Order: sequence, then structure tokens, then C-alpha cells
Amino acid sequence: MFRHHFSKDIYQARKQLGLTQQQVSERMNMSLRGYQKIEKGEVKPTTENFIRLVLIFHIQVEDYREDVF
Repeated sequence: MFRHHFSKDIYQARKQLGLTQQQVSERMNMSLRGYQKIEKGEVKPTTENFIRLVLIFHIQVEDYREDVF
């Protein structure tokens, strides 16, 4: 549930903002492949990366916090 819902939401948010995966990974100070794994739902983001994604994409913490924290 978390993986599909969260990954789908960040994919859509990234597209709406017109950002590439490379641009997001640079803003997050992580590797492109690391970001791709999060966006594909292959791994959960760390708490730190989750917070970065919230700030980049302006998503609601409440929608996902139980899955991450």
C-alpha cells in the first residue's frame, strides 16, 4: 500500500512540477539510482529523505507518516 500510493504520488508531483528524476535527486543530495528506487517503490525513503520529498513536492506528511515513522 505505502509503496504504490507514495511512489505514484511523488511520480505525479514530480511530473506536475516539470522536474526530472536527476533534478530531484540533486535537490535531495542523493544518487539518481537511489531516488529512482524510491519513486518506483523498491525502497522506503529514510526519514530524512521523506522530509526532503515533502518539502520538494509539498505533499501532506499526514498521508504517509505512519508508513515512514
